[in-house]
Amino acid sequence: MITLGPITIYKQGIFLLIAIITSSYLFWREGIRRKFEEEALFDFVLVTLVGGIVGGRVFYFLFEQNLTTQNLLQLFKVWQGGGMLWYGALVGGFITGSIFADYNHWDLKKIWDTAVPALVLGQAIGLLPTYPLESLSFLILFILFNYTRKGEFAVGFQVAVYLITTSLVRFLAEFFRLEKTFFLGVNLNQVLSIVFLILGVVGLRWVYEGSKRDLREDLKEFKMRIKFPRIPLEKFKKQLRREKRKLERQQQRLKEDDPLFEPGRTHSNPEMVAEAEEEIGHRRFAAIREAVKVRSTQVKQALSRMKKGKYGACEKCGKPIDPARLKVDPSITLCLDCQEKKELTAPST
Repeated sequence: MITLGPITIYKQGIFLLIAIITSSYLFWREGIRRKFEEEALFDFVLVTLVGGIVGGRVFYFLFEQNLTTQNLLQLFKVWQGGGMLWYGALVGGFITGSIFADYNHWDLKKIWDTAVPALVLGQAIGLLPTYPLESLSFLILFILFNYTRKGEFAVGFQVAVYLITTSLVRFLAEFFRLEKTFFLGVNLNQVLSIVFLILGVVGLRWVYEGSKRDLREDLKEFKMRIKFPRIPLEKFKKQLRREKRKLERQQQRLKEDDPLFEPGRTHSNPEMVAEAEEEIGHRRFAAIREAVKVRSTQVKQALSRMKKGKYGACEKCGKPIDPARLKVDPSITLCLDCQEKKELTAPST
């Protein structure tokens, strides 16, 4: 607790400020990656924050306190921490954010998919001073959503899964808060958790009714991507980039050293023996160049799959590639079974 004259700032208020700054930056960065207008993203953050804070405080005073004229001003003293219901913040932020997104002609499902990792991280940080175990649960969810955010899921999949998973976490966490029960041994927050869980399930069904994608395939990819943290992506990325630069230099040298591309050759008339030797040398260089080109293409494919968030998954069947094989050769894009099938069906030379 920090006292600055008449203003008292509580520890929870400080963590709330950190959560807002951190999650806003994360959302802004992801929004840029998804090609949203940079300036409009800042406005979206501000509008959503105001709506979220007002919604969270209003829900708190409606359900936990008596919203009277005397405590109306207390509603806006956010720096004092506490006094905010997560579901109210979610509703308030969703309403104001959706209105802003619709005004800018944005795809609502896409912008809320973009916001999911930032929302979860903000919850993890905001809950840390008062509910550390619950904060840890949301941190785990953040890691999960962060590693799957580049996946090719149906638009709206991430936000529907967010509602389902976070509602489950909140429902279970309420058993340890020892708050007064509301109905059949559960409290108000748990009732709201069930409501939002149902909304998430209904939303998931709605997302796939108008989508060409299959829910089972997306769930399979979602599950597969959770395993990606075990793959040292940055290490492999640096290794592949070094090899890419090396191969590019090698291709340039091979072209320069090819006897058929020597300066002035086109203006001379070599004898048949010399010309034959040059042709043999050219074919040898061409074979080496082709091998380097194939390897260069393989390396570029691996880097491209990293950029798309598909690295570590077989490009044929989608199954995870054994990390041990990737350590030997980070450019591998096929699992062992698909690699063997490719070699068996390859034409013999």
